[in-house]
Amino acid sequence: MPLSAIVSAPERDRFTLWQRSPSDRPWSRETQLLLLFARSHLDSSAKTRITDLVNRPLDWSDFWEQVSIHKVSVLVLKNLRSLDLDGIPNDILDKLGSRCRQIGVDNLLLVRELRRLLDLFSIAHIPVIPYKGPVLAQQIYAQTALRNSSDLDLLVQPQHVEQARQVLIAHGYDRQWSLNAQQEEQLIQTFYTCEFTYPPCPRIYLELHWDICHQYSTFRRNLNPFWQRSQTINFQGKQTQTFTPEDWLLILCIHGSKDNWKRLKWLCDLEALLSTYPDLDWRVVISRAQELGWEQPLIIGLALISRLLDVVIPSSVDCLISNLHTHQKTITFLESHLFTEPEKRRALEDFPHWNSNRFYRWRYLLNKLVPREPDYALIELPQALFFLYYVIRPLRLLIEYGLKENRMRRILTSLLKQKA
Repeated sequence: MPLSAIVSAPERDRFTLWQRSPSDRPWSRETQLLLLFARSHLDSSAKTRITDLVNRPLDWSDFWEQVSIHKVSVLVLKNLRSLDLDGIPNDILDKLGSRCRQIGVDNLLLVRELRRLLDLFSIAHIPVIPYKGPVLAQQIYAQTALRNSSDLDLLVQPQHVEQARQVLIAHGYDRQWSLNAQQEEQLIQTFYTCEFTYPPCPRIYLELHWDICHQYSTFRRNLNPFWQRSQTINFQGKQTQTFTPEDWLLILCIHGSKDNWKRLKWLCDLEALLSTYPDLDWRVVISRAQELGWEQPLIIGLALISRLLDVVIPSSVDCLISNLHTHQKTITFLESHLFTEPEKRRALEDFPHWNSNRFYRWRYLLNKLVPREPDYALIELPQALFFLYYVIRPLRLLIEYGLKENRMRRILTSLLKQKA
């Protein structure tokens, strides 16, 4: 049943979590225009509002900067071309056209390489799910050109990680960081991805995943049911596995939450998913979120697309709301920092600033301490001393980030701050 048939307008207003009055929106006209353009399709209301905004004075340089930051130029140009507007400056149209042409070239490179990789993994009998990227673009936008994909992400099961690495290296890829066998094993146990470059085409960058978050993540890890429910689709003439729409919704919410929704592009993906799959089984989504403890990222993601992109959220999701005040506080923080100057946007890097739960704050600290590839590559230690990597990592971060922008002090201060 379509969302519009499930929920009536009065029901949507039962929680201010889902909708806010247009008069309460603090955004500039440039931001409002961006939020209207950055959608998979425009309804008559959005078209009317766009026409009204374009006919008013606008800071087009600010609009272009926001389009660039949030990586939504393709959607903006697609929707702009569907309207008969005279008020768009030629230099903005030229910039959009140039950027989208480059994205189109890059996407074609990624599609061609992904098709090659799918063949290689099939020959090696390695189950693989293309994670995000061109396959997601095809599923939710119907064409790969409508999503800005900057790299390739492949998901394999933990027992196939080493075999997948060997396949990649044998066919032209290089590890971003060189680790020994014991370090590789430890990385698989505690982290969730490793990075590869492709010297024959430096514009291709690949991340090999075996999970979607690491050992101390605030999100529970269990992808086995996702693998069991995966389905086969045709991608550019190749058969590949992908997630069900219900699982994609949960995974996209986890992905956005990990990075504190600092890109509008990720919210656009959610909006496009719900638009493409109006018959989504919400009972399944709710049940799986509860099983995994993923209620909070799901609620936050849905609330943001409801408030920013006018997506109608079914009332059945209200059952997941355990603490309305906490959710509202979180969403208000995210909204207030998403479309602001770069210095304030950096606060989106620091999870504790907007999550008042002490458990999550200390869990966040553990997240930051989990060694990554650069930490293992910095020095080779015997396995008995691997615990020292948990000391090496904060020291490296302190040098890399703390001395540049005093970011570590902000994070630690926030972690130690007691809130009511």
